Parts: sequence; C-alpha cells; structure tokens
Amino acid sequence: MSDTVLVAIIAGTPGVLSALLGFVNNALVRRATELAKKNEQHLADTKTAMQTLEKNTNSIKDELIKVTAEASRAKGNLEGRAEQKAERGGGAEEHSG
Repeated sequence: MSDTVLVAIIAGTPGVLSALLGFVNNALVRRATELAKKNEQHLADTKTAMQTLEKNTNSIKDELIKVTAEASRAKGNLEGRAEQKAERGGGAEEHSG
C-alpha cells in the first residue's frame, strides 16, 4: 500500500467511526423509546386491571356483608322460635304434672 492510500484511510477513519457511533446511538435511542412506551402501556393496563379488581373485590365484600347479616337474622329468628317452642313445651309439662 502506498503512503497516500494509508493517509486517506487514516484520515477517513474518524468520520466513519463517528457515523457508525451515530447510527448505533440512534438505534439504541429508538429501542429505549419503544421500551419506555411499552412499559408505560403495561403500567396503564396494570393500573386499570387493579382498579377493576378492587371494584370487584369491594362488590364481593359488600355482598358477603349483606349475606352474613341475613344469615345472622335468620339464625336469630330460628333460635327465637326454638326458645319459644321450648318454653311452650316446658309450660305444657308443668301444667300436666
């Protein structure tokens, strides 16, 4: 190789390296931007899912409270009836004896 060719190669190397680094940098920036957008969408989807889950959980909790209260009332009614029946049954035994 002649000196002129070597000088031309060495002189052109910084420009080629700068262009290559610029290309790589742009590719990395694009990829980082894509990932950031994807992560933001995933976060928004997760937040929406959490809100839906919270709403459903609260609804289930409200229904459970209502059913528990109804069951408690029913239990009280049954216990009250059983006591009344026992009192009437006990009272009948006292009168017959």
